[in-house]
Amino acid sequence: MQQPFHPCGVLKIPTALLGLGVSLVWASPVWADEQAAQQWAQTTAQVIPAKTYPAVQVVDTALEYRQFEKVEITGSSIVRKEQTQALPVQVITRDDIRRSGASSMVDVLHKLPIMSMVVNSAAMITTIGGYTTASLRGLPAGTLLLLNGKRLSSYGRQSVFGVDRPSVDINTVPLSAIEKIEILSDGASSLYGSDAIAGVINIITRTEQKGFEIAAETLGTSQGGGQGHQITLNAGKGSLKKDGFSLRLTAELFHRDPLQGSERPQYAQGRYVVERDGQQYAIDGGRLTSYATPGVFFQPANAADGTPRKVFSLLHQDGQCPSGYVPMLGQPSCQYNGYSALTIYPQQDSRKLLLSGEKWLGDGTTAYAEVLYAQLTDGEMAGQGWRQLVYSLGPSPDSVGVQEALRAGLDPAKTQFLWSPSLLHGLKRAYEQNNWRVATGLKGEWGGWDYKAELYRAQAQVSRKVEVTDFVGQGLVSGRVLSDPNMLKPLTADNPLTATLNGLRNVWNTWDEGTTYTTVGQVRASRPLMEIEGKDVMLGTGLEWRREGTDYRYVSNTEQQPSFQAERDIQAAYLELQLPVTPQWDVTASTRWDRYSDLGTTHNSKLASRYDFDNGWSARASWGTGFRAPSLAQLQDVSKLYAVGTTTYINECSPDMLSVAARLSTSQDRTVSCAKSAMTIYGTGNPDLKPELSTQKSLGLAYRPTRNFSVTADWWSIDMRDVISTMADAAVYADPIQYEKFYLMQSNGTLAMRLPNYNIGQRKKSGIDFDVRWRAPTDMGQWNLFVQGTYNLKSQDQSAPGQAFVSDLGRYNKITDTITPRLRLRWIAGLSTATWSLHGALNYTSGYADQDRSGVNLATLQSTPLTGFAVPSFTTLDLHAAYQISPAVSLRATLGNALNRQAPQAFTSTAGQVFGFNTREHALWGRNFSVGLVARF
Repeated sequence: MQQPFHPCGVLKIPTALLGLGVSLVWASPVWADEQAAQQWAQTTAQVIPAKTYPAVQVVDTALEYRQFEKVEITGSSIVRKEQTQALPVQVITRDDIRRSGASSMVDVLHKLPIMSMVVNSAAMITTIGGYTTASLRGLPAGTLLLLNGKRLSSYGRQSVFGVDRPSVDINTVPLSAIEKIEILSDGASSLYGSDAIAGVINIITRTEQKGFEIAAETLGTSQGGGQGHQITLNAGKGSLKKDGFSLRLTAELFHRDPLQGSERPQYAQGRYVVERDGQQYAIDGGRLTSYATPGVFFQPANAADGTPRKVFSLLHQDGQCPSGYVPMLGQPSCQYNGYSALTIYPQQDSRKLLLSGEKWLGDGTTAYAEVLYAQLTDGEMAGQGWRQLVYSLGPSPDSVGVQEALRAGLDPAKTQFLWSPSLLHGLKRAYEQNNWRVATGLKGEWGGWDYKAELYRAQAQVSRKVEVTDFVGQGLVSGRVLSDPNMLKPLTADNPLTATLNGLRNVWNTWDEGTTYTTVGQVRASRPLMEIEGKDVMLGTGLEWRREGTDYRYVSNTEQQPSFQAERDIQAAYLELQLPVTPQWDVTASTRWDRYSDLGTTHNSKLASRYDFDNGWSARASWGTGFRAPSLAQLQDVSKLYAVGTTTYINECSPDMLSVAARLSTSQDRTVSCAKSAMTIYGTGNPDLKPELSTQKSLGLAYRPTRNFSVTADWWSIDMRDVISTMADAAVYADPIQYEKFYLMQSNGTLAMRLPNYNIGQRKKSGIDFDVRWRAPTDMGQWNLFVQGTYNLKSQDQSAPGQAFVSDLGRYNKITDTITPRLRLRWIAGLSTATWSLHGALNYTSGYADQDRSGVNLATLQSTPLTGFAVPSFTTLDLHAAYQISPAVSLRATLGNALNRQAPQAFTSTAGQVFGFNTREHALWGRNFSVGLVARF
């Protein structure tokens, strides 16, 4: 088994990290000595010969550094003299981040209108959770995240079956190190290869930092919970242009307390009452349970003698239940509301380090290196309930619980006693990530080429732990006769069971461990070929070798995804040509070939064009193809069966189903029975998977009459095919003869399903992105107004060939379990002066049609399907202020969701510990604040 590798053992110790970085910045006597820097400059002036141009003789050594005046643009391999945008690239500058009041990458990216269907910390206990992603166009698997143009390793735990986790945790990068973020909202597989179907997010860090910068920030909420703090150090030495070297260090420590359901009771209700046609219906969440303390007496219905089901709780008094419980409909009993004991957002702790530097080598060459390390922990996440036990009552009238059952009108011989700890925090989970990347390379000019050659390795490791309790060791086992009278009492301080149960806590078992790693060597170069009417024809080219690997190890004994290892190599080559057809019209063509050792070869191309009119208007358009390679986990055909769920319906054992069972009996030489019950579903990967393929198109207009005003609008379209998915179990059940290969015999001899991954789907998305920017310098200061928005026109999926497309645009799609808001908007307006600034940000997400639910009619107690659930739009206001106390000290403050808007009710499940609210589209913190102080030395 490949062992996870850390670039430096001390990286796990933040104090050692900090000391190491500071010593590197200041300990070097050559770099710290100004006299040595002057000697270097004099030597350079003597060594570097003067260059001669027609009619001009240049003897300034600055000419040797002219590569620094050129720019690299996300989405292009060409280094050019000026930034032109044939593609829609949104740039978020350091000033933009400061104006927004963001404290983390989540604050910066998740509020962008172009994002939807993001994964955040609230989804920690779901099958897609455990990390925090970006998601352009609602496609997290099609969003490529880069740091300084280079890949990071994807989340360490890959999934064999179903929805994968192919993205990078955006919290890996320290926010204070960022100079700007470039977002290419167009497919870019012709340059970057896999994973860039929806676009690219390129995080670009600062290239110079002089002296020390220390920042301290405190976080909180007005309703309690979620308190935290952040401490950041930035330090730097040297300027590449002036000193021939530059070295920078960023270290960041972050902590935030969890947000408990009990701290947001409005989001932790287990039952909601809705009205339809004058009738009231109760909609209950899955965490409402009769398993509680005190336990509940339960007598099942008896069809033979017509005895109905009876349920009784000692807590039920005069039709009421105490806090933390709700009345059971139609029974003199109480149900425990488990949501109040769970955690909405986990505790978050992170330690991050970024160390980078450049050194001028002469002859137009610069060497550079970079080390990134991040330890991210999501912990204290109470996400699962305690074990549920079932007891019988003893035969004696003096047996525990017998008299209580008799007083409730129950037959003790037929009564069960349901018990589980309640009003205690749920059992916890903790996920720890250790992510790093080490990179080095050369860049510069040689023979008329601007080149960059680099080698780097990235790794992401995750360890997931769960809190366990030894019920068996305490004699707490189902199937026994009830003997402990304390189970008939609440878990108060004077109940001995309370101390016993609390004594079982804080025992942790490692659930599983996963590692992904990426090693990359690449060379890219560009140069002008010729001129057309004063503009260069530019050629860009590159070669890339990449090795991807994953190592997954299941540790606990539960039958879950089995352990596996996998690795593959990728070789790629690409070309890009920028052609100025006229002084106003540029055309860019690019193409890339990728060869995967496990998938074969894929070829993708792109054509983009831009035309500048004379009146400030410009037009741009693009067409291209893209792909996303299946993850190594999705290709695994695991031999060991592991269950991923059960059907929500009962197998009626139709004649066709019996025929499938009979043929399996013959092939297995063993009788395969068909049980009339829910069927177990097993999962597996598929080594025959192909890459997901896409075609992207865009068409945009921009109007920039002055430097202080601009308007852009871009129409975009993404058509995907061979989308990786699984056959719906309902379709397999409906036609067992056609899908006979998906049936098998499980260990108990009964029929079950085994569903692999398949390239069976299609997906179509389109919309319009728009951006308005206005600045007005005045004597008071500069007024700013920014408006960004995405209006989605289409978002639909086809789950299997021949089936109709189903839309999730402004509505819930039960097949994909997704929702795409039709409109997302962000307005930022404010004033900046020489000493202070004040800005407000308005965030808007449109409403949608929610999924249908069943509710119990409070009058008839009949379960009834309900439709017509509409989730209203959600708008929040954020305020940010900054004040420059002195040239070296500044103060900043942010008030998020200043009006304390409560999230609208929504029954689409996005987090198992929250019922009735959408944690993907709506934050549940309520009004929150942060105050920070920055000091520079």
